[in-house]
Amino acid sequence: MTGSVAAVMTEDPITMEANETLEVAHALMVSSSIHHLPVTSHGELCGILSARDLAGAAYDLPARRVMHAPVETLAPEDSIHVAAERLLAHHFSSLPVLRDGKVAGIVTSSDLVRVACERLRDEPVSRLMTPSPLVTAERELTIGAALQRMKNAHIRHLPVLEGDELVGFVSDLDLLDGDGDATVGQAMAVRFTQVPEAAAAGIAGRLMVRDRLDALPVMRRGRLVGVISAFDFLRFLLQ
Repeated sequence: MTGSVAAVMTEDPITMEANETLEVAHALMVSSSIHHLPVTSHGELCGILSARDLAGAAYDLPARRVMHAPVETLAPEDSIHVAAERLLAHHFSSLPVLRDGKVAGIVTSSDLVRVACERLRDEPVSRLMTPSPLVTAERELTIGAALQRMKNAHIRHLPVLEGDELVGFVSDLDLLDGDGDATVGQAMAVRFTQVPEAAAAGIAGRLMVRDRLDALPVMRRGRLVGVISAFDFLRFLLQ
């Protein structure tokens, strides 16, 4: 696979300081629709925060108390193949790119979805998607339980079902503002993009990038038959 991380990364990404609070992290994630924030101290990368780290945490805590460290990183000269492998291996949606010890950029799963879309021919969504049975939620599931379900399955989204009918779709970002005892039904999106299984996978990927989505439900005659996620596009790149 040709192409380097430098060619696809976002330069000068959004970061936060280790002493800034989780309230700042929350505002940055929600306003920018991002799942991860590199954390720096005196200009040096020292950790990373994910949306799940904020769930249930006191927002007056400094980032350094909650962040993950050490951080898996990339170099600008690393290949796209290496980036896809690391994202999949660690179930990450982004990786900071370091140059001379400083954060020079960030590579996200959306960046690699774009690359995959350029290489897809006429492959249908059904070839890339994760098929049923899927990890799902019910309206009555608490937000705390939903986040735990996502964590266990290494996913950032849950289809919400009533019987076998898809009634909602929820992501970890949707759950950030909810109390742990609130329900998925109170936080889920009831209007959401969905794609038929016969649709071109490239079209689905472009919709995900355009709308900053991590996944889309895949339908057959009004019934959920799978989910196509950024990780499915990464797997395609590694084939």
